[in-house]
Amino acid sequence: MCSAYGVADNVWSGTVFAAYLKLIFGDSNSAVGYVEASNGLAGLFTALPIGWLADKYKRSAICKWGSLTLVFSAVFHSAILYYVGDDIPEGAKENTSMYLFLAVMFLWGASGGVVNGPLQALYADSTPAGERSEYYVYLFASYMLSSMAGPLISIVLFQYWGDEWELKDLKNIILVGMGLEIFAAIFLCKVDDRYALKERGEEEKEEKKKKEEEGGEEEKKRREERKTPLQVRRARNYRREPFKATARHCAGAF
Repeated sequence: MCSAYGVADNVWSGTVFAAYLKLIFGDSNSAVGYVEASNGLAGLFTALPIGWLADKYKRSAICKWGSLTLVFSAVFHSAILYYVGDDIPEGAKENTSMYLFLAVMFLWGASGGVVNGPLQALYADSTPAGERSEYYVYLFASYMLSSMAGPLISIVLFQYWGDEWELKDLKNIILVGMGLEIFAAIFLCKVDDRYALKERGEEEKEEKKKKEEEGGEEEKKRREERKTPLQVRRARNYRREPFKATARHCAGAF
């Protein structure tokens, strides 16, 4: 999942998207900064709520919510690209494009919060405690390979479309990245808390609790076996008529 997410993200984000924003906003660095900043702020503002929800509910449920957010963000982003079109927007259309890109980048930031939060926690719990460093090396390697594969795909696409950094060419490459995001969403919705490994301490606690429950049941059974016929009859009467049995027992004490 991380490889698919990394490849898709590196195809359309970064240089390609920044160049696209500079073209439609008239080489304005501040406009590019505002749009990119909304992505980072979304990750900051949603990190704690997403973590709280992952602790309160299952992490896999939050990951499924994140997969839906990925799909919605990809579709929304594609719709904005078609709204802008192949010509540089002007006037009201330029302002509307700014607000739309701010909104969609906020959604991308929230989706990234799921990938970097609950999914990472679930990955850690799905690896053996003594071997996590090895598995995290594999994870880091997948990130590195995807960060190289994404730009390579962009290079191939630029060569195919003539290596012209025009608005239409940039839009097409971003659309390819949006399509790849769907594959990442599919992998993200497949994770499940049931496959997480339990820590050794948790297993020992559960085993101890189970033994205590079994010991309590055996002790209760032994007490029932040691009761005299009179005690059994009194207990049966008490269960049937507790008030009469108590009164009869008290009367017999005097």
